[in-house]
Formats: sequence, structure tokens, C-alpha cells
Amino acid sequence: MASDVKHPTWLPRILRVPPRALRQARAFTRRTLGDTLDRALRVPGWLHPDQAALLCYGAHRCPDGLIVEIGSFKGRSTVFIAKGMKPTNRLHAVDPHLGGTIGSRADVAAAKRLGTDNEFKPDSWSVFNDTLDTWEIKDSVHIIRGYSHDARADWSEPIAMLWVDGDHRYDAVRQDIDDWVPLTCPGALVAFHDTHPNYGSDPGRSVRAAILDSGMLSSGQFETFLELRNLWMMRRVSSMPAARTH
Repeated sequence: MASDVKHPTWLPRILRVPPRALRQARAFTRRTLGDTLDRALRVPGWLHPDQAALLCYGAHRCPDGLIVEIGSFKGRSTVFIAKGMKPTNRLHAVDPHLGGTIGSRADVAAAKRLGTDNEFKPDSWSVFNDTLDTWEIKDSVHIIRGYSHDARADWSEPIAMLWVDGDHRYDAVRQDIDDWVPLTCPGALVAFHDTHPNYGSDPGRSVRAAILDSGMLSSGQFETFLELRNLWMMRRVSSMPAARTH
């Protein structure tokens, strides 16, 4: 499979050297998952192997504390985060696990090529729990079955890593940013999925547009840790105003 690294299309493939952080992420994930890596990549979902490696490595690199995953689907990202995180971290997986078709036509085509599950069931709840059991990570994951905005109402603890891959509509992404990003601690990692400029029918209302409009980067409180074609991971580098309570 081709790399998920952003490169100019005119650059010869032999010159497309992956960033150091991605090389480290790939190596860490191979060491951590070992012979089970290929099986982990077959868990239903749409994470590119480089994206999965970055989440696994990010979970290891982030500060001690709580990790929040918004959007678990059938557990692909959950597995990589749980396997990569330290014993001093705990993963909270937030997802209402509703039914319906998930993913763009490109996502569906990629799932077919990878041999992942493309038969959408009424909801992802049973498969998600089966995934946690299969990978023996249920004790490391606190499941919150519900919408991220509702879950935020009962949350006040600082967050060491935030993975946002839930509702991709502009307003929903902005809501997730407003709700959860203020809770991130110094050094925390914040990652978003489907951030390619061409993702979605309207670039002005895309995940990427929501991130840029939120002012995360322009505030000076965050810097890019690594950006792939369709995943953007940032690191909090300065303190933020106190989070609002609900």
C-alpha cells in the first residue's frame, strides 16, 4: 500500500522520504504489534496503516493521563491506541454506535481492496465489543455509548490525547473542538481524521475548514506534530484558558 505522507505529486517516489516522526511511528507500531500487525489492520474501519501507526505512537508519546477517542466504529483505531498507550494512560471510547452507511465512496472502495468488513450492520455495537474481547483490551477501555457533546457534560478531567473521528459535519467538528480541546493538558496530542482538503462535497464546510476556523493553530497554543494526507495531529505547546463547565 502507498504511503499516506503528503508529498508534491511531481516529486520522484525515490525522493519521498517519510518524516522522522512517521518513521518512528512505523517502527514503534511494528515492534508493539509484532506478528499481529496485519491482523490489526484488518479490523473493520478506514484507517490507513500510516494513520494507525501514528495513533499507536501518539498514544505512547502523549503525557500520562486519559485518552479520549471520539468515534470508535468497530474498533480499529481503538485497538491501535490501546496497544500503544502506556500503563499510565486509560482510553475512553465515545460513540453512539448507530446504524447506517459510514464512509465516502472512496472509503468503501478502499475497504473492498483491503478485505475489511463492508457489510454494514444495523449498528457497530456488537462488533465493537467483539473487537475489544478479541484483542483483550476491554479492561483498558472505558466505553461511553453516546454522543460526544452529551458525554462532555459529565466530564471535567484533563486529557492527554484526543482523537476526533466522529460526526464529520462542520458544525459537529467545531462542537467537538469547543467541547474537548480546552481540556487537553500541556504536551497533549490532538488528532483529527479526514482532514484532506478535498474530503467532503464542500471544502468550506469540511473537517479541515472546521479546524482552521477554530483558531487552534493561529492561537499559538498548538503546533503540528505530523500531518498526513488525511490525518492531522497537533501538540499543545502552551496553556489555555480554563475549560468551561457544563
